[in-house]
Amino acid sequence: MLASQSQGLTAYYEVTTLCTLRCPHCHVSPKLRHANPKTRSYDDMLKDFLRLQQLGVSKLVISGGEPTLHPKLFEALDNATSYFKDIALISNGTNPETLNELSYFIEVWMSLDYSGSRQDAFRRHVGLWANYLVVSEKVNVRSTLMKDNLEDLKALATRVRDNGRKMTIVPYKTLKDDEYTPTSDGLQGLIRFIFQNNMAEHVVIDDCMTRMVIANHIGSEDYVGCTACRNIFRVTSEGNVTPCPFLPEVIGNLHDPQIHERLIKKHDELLQTYSQRCLDCQYRGKCGGCKATTNNHCLLKMTKTEL
Repeated sequence: MLASQSQGLTAYYEVTTLCTLRCPHCHVSPKLRHANPKTRSYDDMLKDFLRLQQLGVSKLVISGGEPTLHPKLFEALDNATSYFKDIALISNGTNPETLNELSYFIEVWMSLDYSGSRQDAFRRHVGLWANYLVVSEKVNVRSTLMKDNLEDLKALATRVRDNGRKMTIVPYKTLKDDEYTPTSDGLQGLIRFIFQNNMAEHVVIDDCMTRMVIANHIGSEDYVGCTACRNIFRVTSEGNVTPCPFLPEVIGNLHDPQIHERLIKKHDELLQTYSQRCLDCQYRGKCGGCKATTNNHCLLKMTKTEL
């Protein structure tokens, strides 16, 4: 079932699809980012916040597109503080002055996948790395593990730890492997680096299979698999609900009177949904794998010695 009211839910809330960047791995289509962006109105946002609170949401994660481009962002956030215990915002870093201002009253995360000039080249926008350096002591980092950026993530993790900030790393999501798909060797190297350098308090890999591997490795029973529709869900800029930021299937509208029941039903369906590498895995009944990717970066078939 869904997380209890006392535990609370996290809602990823997209205020706009508008974005000036052309990142090749973005889950938002170029049309919605540039040609025909969708932006949630301020009045709808106020109604949404009340509805999310009624559903048991305690943490609101503002995202996009690029959320700092929303014309009523500060007014909406001021209202949101009346409804949610925790508020965070994920940004591409194109507006560092805004991120600096926001960091004084909410948790700010900047999306970085590479270190130095490689970040600018990949995101096709000059100045992103310089922007990060301006706010690096005030913002956390959200990164995507891909096939070629292990050393960049190590450098970013070191900087984040030295700045006393946090970093969340998510393996690249795809249901059809491509040039960005991470490997199990890359994930293994990342886990080793984090633990060998005592970074676990600062750096987290947000991935159900990685959580399972670490739980097995340390002999812990404290394990949570796929959190879609269980602990998290996503609200699009048109007010529709999807299981998570990476699964695009619309479950229903946020203001649908049956949306709570629809979330529970979808969670039960996801428990029986497996993709590629998970289909014949002995752990699939407990882990289940990520439903939004091929899971070819998984380490579950490795032994403790190999890890």
